[in-house]
Amino acid sequence: MRFHPEPATSPSTIWHNAKYYHPSHPMLHIANRSDRFRFVRLSVEHQSTFARFLAALDANGDAEFFHPHGFDEDSSLEIVNRSLRGVDEYWLAVAGEDILAYGMLRGWDEGYDVPSLGLAVAPDHRGRGLARAMILHLHDRAASRGAIRIRLKVDRRNLSALRIYEAQGYRLDDHSATELIGFFELAAGHHMSTPDHELPFIPVASPDLSGNEERYVVEAVRSSWISSSGAFLDRFEAEFAAASDSRYALGVSNGTTALHLVLVGMNVQPGDEVIVPSMTYIATANAIRYCGGTPVFVDVDPNTWCITAAAIEAAITPRTRGAIVVHLLGQPADMDPIMKVASTHGLWIVEDAAEAPLATYKGRTVGSIGHAGTFSFYGNKLLTSGEGGAITFQDPHMERRYRMLRGQGMDPDRRYYFPIIGFNYRMTNVAAAILCGQIERRTAILERRRRIWGRYVKNLSRVPGITLRTENDWSKTSPWLFVCLVDECTFGVGRDQLAISLHEQRIETRPMFVPLHSLPPYRQAGPLPHLPVTDALGTSGIMLPTYTTLTDHDIDRICNAITRTGAGQLGRSCGAA
Repeated sequence: MRFHPEPATSPSTIWHNAKYYHPSHPMLHIANRSDRFRFVRLSVEHQSTFARFLAALDANGDAEFFHPHGFDEDSSLEIVNRSLRGVDEYWLAVAGEDILAYGMLRGWDEGYDVPSLGLAVAPDHRGRGLARAMILHLHDRAASRGAIRIRLKVDRRNLSALRIYEAQGYRLDDHSATELIGFFELAAGHHMSTPDHELPFIPVASPDLSGNEERYVVEAVRSSWISSSGAFLDRFEAEFAAASDSRYALGVSNGTTALHLVLVGMNVQPGDEVIVPSMTYIATANAIRYCGGTPVFVDVDPNTWCITAAAIEAAITPRTRGAIVVHLLGQPADMDPIMKVASTHGLWIVEDAAEAPLATYKGRTVGSIGHAGTFSFYGNKLLTSGEGGAITFQDPHMERRYRMLRGQGMDPDRRYYFPIIGFNYRMTNVAAAILCGQIERRTAILERRRRIWGRYVKNLSRVPGITLRTENDWSKTSPWLFVCLVDECTFGVGRDQLAISLHEQRIETRPMFVPLHSLPPYRQAGPLPHLPVTDALGTSGIMLPTYTTLTDHDIDRICNAITRTGAGQLGRSCGAA
């Protein structure tokens, strides 16, 4: 009987990193542990089973091929620790609770570009194709990280291993009296041996709910306070206000309702104009239309990709009431000049910080600088409750108005009396419970995501045709989704072609927002306005996977896939005429 990789019916079927392992994790049932297996990264959960695997090798007389002194009871712990602390890779082929084979790629920890391969198959499971499957899997892993060559050393007496490696294309030469050294070239054009549907899937975003989120949700459910009142709502609003350096914070149902609520509070009426960047998510403009107002689209700064004071001032007319400043993709706009323009012309400023919670501008937290701030806690956001939002503000006179508007217009001092028309924009206590678990881990979440952004910058900053957003010394970003720009001429393919290539390698991306002024609901009769920076961002920007559980290996795989895509097409789009 030959073993076959377990068919992948979902991205989690073949695990990419064993730290996601949990006994109740959804997986395919392995009938009788007979002919299905999956690859998992070696982790602490496997230590006792791995110790038995090494003991079986030792008892079979195979250990001397891997370790000069055999394996002892500390060997499994030593190897597991190496797997956890470094960038080298240690993999298991498992069926049920059984370890069928073990493979490793070593050398990256020591700074070598060429990894060394090694593997062992459990004595009871040899002759079933597991060695070949593990070799091909390790080849795929090495190729995904940009390796062009693999080396190995094999004992001359290990005749079965010699035959297997030679059959897989290794060139074996003398190394010493007892060992041969082998090399396998990936540079000639390695085709991933793992079918596309079995490659580990990397989503563009994934929530991190590894703290007290579940415990707080259970607590909310058991308390029976699951609607729009409860202790977690009060706690969330107090903690988020403090984290945002604001006097007040109100939880709402999502980021779009946050925008609408604030604009109603600002008394936006039909015919009023509100200045907004065209480079933003459509909810920013839609909220203006909900009030009957007219969004006036302007261009963004080429360095921050945010709206500027100059653009706002140039667009002011007698009907202008205010502006929505979008802190795009976690980058704060240059707020001081914007607030000066607003003061000069008697305008209000709303900060759309849906993508930038906890970002700072000259030491001040976004959402606390303008007349109000709005936030989103959608599932892909830095802080999430699945759906949810918030508004922040400093003016005590606005608190009563916002609370009434949020709660159907009901007078907070007289139940079921409604002096104004309001909306049902309330947050649930369950959503607030999740957010309380998120807020208490905000520092760790920010730090991990900033390291992810830093690794992207390190890997991509020198790739021809890839441009990254310019950093500045007056702001600290909130690392939401990492974005790069693709110059089709220099890189070799355009943004959309790159996205297709990454999709084929099971890496999810998102295009940059389509400029709002070009969308059907907002397209004006006649020629489109000239917004060159916005138009360039809209056609060249691509959002890459960014979430706290994204590993360094994942980032390297993504960046290597980008680099290979460009290198394979370099110059094709801009050949000489």
